[in-house]
Amino acid sequence: GQPPFDLLNFYKAAQQTSSNSGKQSSQQQNSATDSSKPDQIDDCANDLSDIAWAVTADGWLLVCGESADEPKLIRHNEDGSVVETTQVSHDNESSYSGKLSDGGSVWVSFSPGTVGRSDSEGKTTSQTQTDEIWFAELGKSKGSKGNEKGSFGAKLPKHDAKEQVRYLDELLRLSRKARKSLGNTMTELHGCVNGPDGDYSKQIAAIDATTSNRREMLTALEGAPVDRIPSGNVLISELKAAIQPSLEADIAYGEWARAIDSGCGDKRISAAGNAASDRATAAKIKFSKRWNNEIVPAFGVAKISHDQI
Repeated sequence: GQPPFDLLNFYKAAQQTSSNSGKQSSQQQNSATDSSKPDQIDDCANDLSDIAWAVTADGWLLVCGESADEPKLIRHNEDGSVVETTQVSHDNESSYSGKLSDGGSVWVSFSPGTVGRSDSEGKTTSQTQTDEIWFAELGKSKGSKGNEKGSFGAKLPKHDAKEQVRYLDELLRLSRKARKSLGNTMTELHGCVNGPDGDYSKQIAAIDATTSNRREMLTALEGAPVDRIPSGNVLISELKAAIQPSLEADIAYGEWARAIDSGCGDKRISAAGNAASDRATAAKIKFSKRWNNEIVPAFGVAKISHDQI
């Protein structure tokens, strides 16, 4: 009979053939599902499949990849200006993002259907609601009918300024409702109230819950359309700039809490956490002023104080 290694090589070759066949089948399936892609959107290269696309009032976006979990390219046409990047990530099942050569970013979010761009400083330059969007994993959507739910249970917005403001207002209100104050938690940790051998898992869990809340809010803001709101790009940039350092502060406080749980070593509150918290406070004040002075009079939503963000 044949030597054992020949049998092994035969098995490997069969496995490779099966894998290639599976990829081709997956690409054919994606192509079939995507048969109604609008004509104005480019096609992917022969070795890649369409895994997501979106149409907006001012252009389109295309994501190409080997599979839905393996994006390789994002191409974005905005008012006839096309950018492309191969530095692409699949952030979660409902979004893709990419780093641009100028240091900026481009992204697409399935729910509520948004295409966005930012500059090298992280400031949002556009965040536009889609007219139509398709993800290989999620199917197709032609915009919110006003009864679907997004992050924190907020109703997704229809395609007008009042609805986009209402969505932001709900995100702020519902995220605040789901987030507990950490004042008592920080006091307990600072005082090492349970002693050096005590259990601080309750305090750690409270900080972790707030951290998760901040992460969810940032993800929600990436997908919140603001193209119909006057100065919407500035508004959403300022809100993101308030939430990001809040998240950084909570992460630092969580690390400090775990150090306290290991024996009440350095009880001084995390300097890194305090510095991030100070940056967050300044940004929250800036955002709340714009919200209260520009958005509230124009759209009739409730005022907000910086310590509610």
